[in-house]
Amino acid sequence: MEAIYGIFSIIVIVIAISFATKQDVIEAERQVAEYQEMVCLGRETSGEFGWPNFQNIEITCEDVQR
Repeated sequence: MEAIYGIFSIIVIVIAISFATKQDVIEAERQVAEYQEMVCLGRETSGEFGWPNFQNIEITCEDVQR
């Protein structure tokens, strides 16, 4: 019976780690999209709003969705 609990515990842990990893990927994608949007806003408003491209990455503002 203890073996069943052990196997069940391992399955639950694997599922929890998979869920947490997926949420990390979703958050990273959201942060990239926000950064690109804010850099494009900074370019459009001559720096009045938005952010400068402090990461020095290539951003094509035509491809950024708003």
